[in-house]
Amino acid sequence: MSFSPRHHGAAHPQLAPLARQLAALGSAPITTVYLAYPPAVTLGHAMLGLSTGMGLWLIDRGVLCGQHGLMAAVLSGPGPHADLDPAQLGARIGGEIAAHFPHWPTVQTLRVVRERRATFLCDVGVNARRPGNATALPRLWLAGDYTDTGYPATLEGAVRSGVQCARRIINLLR
Repeated sequence: MSFSPRHHGAAHPQLAPLARQLAALGSAPITTVYLAYPPAVTLGHAMLGLSTGMGLWLIDRGVLCGQHGLMAAVLSGPGPHADLDPAQLGARIGGEIAAHFPHWPTVQTLRVVRERRATFLCDVGVNARRPGNATALPRLWLAGDYTDTGYPATLEGAVRSGVQCARRIINLLR
């Protein structure tokens, strides 16, 4: 079964304590601004971390999946970007990219996607509130970036959780 962390408690009454534990994690948004440039525009790399501005990560969708000229600027967590409407945010991110890449042409189109509960909130003390892989139900296990991996809310954390979970299940079957 696949659940987002906020829906675990609805699955079974014995999971009510887990549901409360997961609710205590809180949630954080991720905003992605998609910017379309002519197909020849490329970072030359799949991803680039930016040290200034709102856009923390710039992802070249052409390098990753053949959508040439399409860039995705990813903004993790809450921040001033949440107060901007899509046109304002797109203009701001487009300006930041233009400052980093002045030789690029003007962005042709853009789209803003806001996932308000994209991930758990990585605040002080969050690791004490993160569940392990085992649950109150003997054949139901958790795997996801929100489990106790020691990693923040990242794909690496999700992978680490999946590996931990698989190892624990395999050890029980031996």
